[in-house]
Amino acid sequence: MIKSFYLNGTDNNKMYTELHLPDGDIKYFALYASCFTCSIDYRSTKAITKTLNQYGIALLKFDFPGLGKSEGDFSKTNFSTNLENIRFAYNYLRDNYDAPRLLIGHSLGGAAMMRLYNEFSDSTALCVIASPDSPDHLAKRLSKVEEEAKINGEGTAIIGGIEYKLQDHFFKDLRENAKFHDLESINKPVMVMYSPDDNAIEWEYVIRNFTDVRGHKSFITLNNVGHLMMKEKDAFYVGELISKWSEAYC
Repeated sequence: MIKSFYLNGTDNNKMYTELHLPDGDIKYFALYASCFTCSIDYRSTKAITKTLNQYGIALLKFDFPGLGKSEGDFSKTNFSTNLENIRFAYNYLRDNYDAPRLLIGHSLGGAAMMRLYNEFSDSTALCVIASPDSPDHLAKRLSKVEEEAKINGEGTAIIGGIEYKLQDHFFKDLRENAKFHDLESINKPVMVMYSPDDNAIEWEYVIRNFTDVRGHKSFITLNNVGHLMMKEKDAFYVGELISKWSEAYC
């Protein structure tokens, strides 16, 4: 069963949200944070959601402001607003159902979940997929756009054939948040998933998510999956791995 609704996000933007409930009993709840510029309509996200439901895991996911079906101006958002919006989603689950025991984050969404993991005391397992070890990795990757934003106030990034306006505050916020991104403070279970053919994030910026955390940890190599898991069968496989791994901790 799918419950779709709008949550209040930053700057009073309405965030399109879906709560996917399994047909039978609910084992526990999970919260999903999408990748940079991604919406919850991505085929990979849908496949992961369906698989988790088959294992009795309820999943809440949402579109960040300015993306998908949510309100808002994407150019006014940044990593800090992402963190705040994830908090809104977490609090909604906690207050209306049960706090999510499982956290899942893809790419920059994974970096955000890493940052919030200790804060979310009821969460006992975290899976990050193709996620950088620090949010400022995106600033490094979009260095030309950042230079343009420094000069003109905003720059244009073309991602997946779509133009996105990124303002100077976006890059400053990434670098400021990197100062507080302390992986060594994490002493709870983490699973890191990464494909060697990922063309967006290099191995060296992923592996520290595994080596630096102090809790129980697992590393899964996803061969020939890429950054966005474009093949539905690969996303189903990822969903199965997450479901089976998280049972030990949730």
